[in-house]
Amino acid sequence: MEEGIKGRDRQELFALAIRSVYDPVKYKQYKAELEELRTKLKDKRDKARLRALDARKLFAHARYEEFLEEARKLINILKAYKADSYLGHMYLLSGICYNIYGDFRKAVEFELLAEKIFRAEADQSALIMTRLSQANVIRDRGLLMQALDLYLVCAAECDPEQEFSTYVMTQFELMHIYHEVRQYDHAQQCLQNIAAQLADPRMRLPFALNYHHRHAELLLKREKPGEALQALAELDLVRGDFKNDYLQVGIEQNAGIAHNLLGNFDKTIAHFEEAAACAERVNALPNIGKIYNSLAEAYINNGKTEQAVRALAKAQKAAEDCQSKTVLANVFRIRELLANQNGDTVAAYDAFKKQHQLEKEIYEQDFKMKIEALNSLSELKHTTRSLEETISELNIKRQELQSASIFLEKKDNLIERLDQFILSLKAEQQERGVTLDMLHKKIQEAKQLDFQQEQLKITLDDQSHRFIIELRTKFPKITLTEARICYMITRGLSSKEIADILICSLKNVEQHRYRARKKLAIPKGQSFSGFLMDALAS
Repeated sequence: MEEGIKGRDRQELFALAIRSVYDPVKYKQYKAELEELRTKLKDKRDKARLRALDARKLFAHARYEEFLEEARKLINILKAYKADSYLGHMYLLSGICYNIYGDFRKAVEFELLAEKIFRAEADQSALIMTRLSQANVIRDRGLLMQALDLYLVCAAECDPEQEFSTYVMTQFELMHIYHEVRQYDHAQQCLQNIAAQLADPRMRLPFALNYHHRHAELLLKREKPGEALQALAELDLVRGDFKNDYLQVGIEQNAGIAHNLLGNFDKTIAHFEEAAACAERVNALPNIGKIYNSLAEAYINNGKTEQAVRALAKAQKAAEDCQSKTVLANVFRIRELLANQNGDTVAAYDAFKKQHQLEKEIYEQDFKMKIEALNSLSELKHTTRSLEETISELNIKRQELQSASIFLEKKDNLIERLDQFILSLKAEQQERGVTLDMLHKKIQEAKQLDFQQEQLKITLDDQSHRFIIELRTKFPKITLTEARICYMITRGLSSKEIADILICSLKNVEQHRYRARKKLAIPKGQSFSGFLMDALAS
């Protein structure tokens, strides 16, 4: 068997590597072993897994077209060799790429495939990453509150110690959505959570760059363009030679917004145009639409109508190509602004109607998803209650079967003793009168057990189960044993008969009756069985 250095089994090595892809410190431990294996491997399955790890580098450098081309080949190979963990990551990253492109249908399709695999593998970090990606799709479709709900679920499931990278990414996404819904204090808290982790050796360079980028974004929301440009300058110092067109889109966009607030028109246009060029290189259609909308507004504010019209045409095409109603609604908002500036009231009204129709559709879709989520929650609660009732009923059955087993064992022992007694009678020829009296006594004991068996059948019927479940639902403090005794009381059994059935002492039954009466708060003078029948009938 091929092994890595330190004698690690290669299957174990591949399993550890894929589970640590979001933790650079852990992944670094396995990188040297993987590189050593690369020259020795003959197994096609392992070669495919190495290719999958290499493909992640294409994704990390925003070379999305190249990544998708490689992923299409690898998915079929990994399927054939049942390399599920690696297949799941190819699905997840493909879904993220399609979301960047604005192809939400394909993004959801791939993310659901990834989620199914990660659930089966019980890979918590990968599962949270998949949910984050799903939340991004929902956010980019304009369903902000639905996306926020899912981000909060991801944040609650993240352990900063165990899933460091996942935790940081969750904080970034939460911060972004808080920006969108104008909850800037919450966004600031997320930024502080990330800042507290900057010194951690597990903090990857892209995370540190994203921190400075998001910090600038938050400063712009608070209308502090000078400080935002300073944060972007710090980002340039940190990144060195690192390049990523998708990250650069956000950086250039923020720089454009900052210069626009400062009134530097030429720099505003230059940064927005560079942002658009970066977005077009990675085919990020939703971002292209947003950037050209920003460009159009900048042109309008500076009286450049023709350039604004051209920018709006590009924004509308990108929005329609990726079916982003949010971006398209913003296109019509700016068209209304431009029409009003030109004195064209008909065009302004037409743009206004289209904008508000799109906003209405977004609201209705968001509302529909909320209703579906509430219905799902209601069904889940109902299923949970049914499951709890089933478990309670099974516990009742188990305890009753234990009682029946004890009873049958006791009866078998008595029959065995009777048999031995009769044999001794024949052998010893004792005095007839005394011997028959003893035999009669033992037969009476057997009859008593027969009585107990009949009474036990009462406790095992369906009616008793329903009674016990209803009683414990209405009075949660009642224990299972107390509920069984209550049922037998309603059947008219005395404490002694109940003790015989439960194979316990009379004193024990009386104690249970006393505690049950106290828990049920039965008034003095009212019969136990009468109270129970009235309570469950109401």
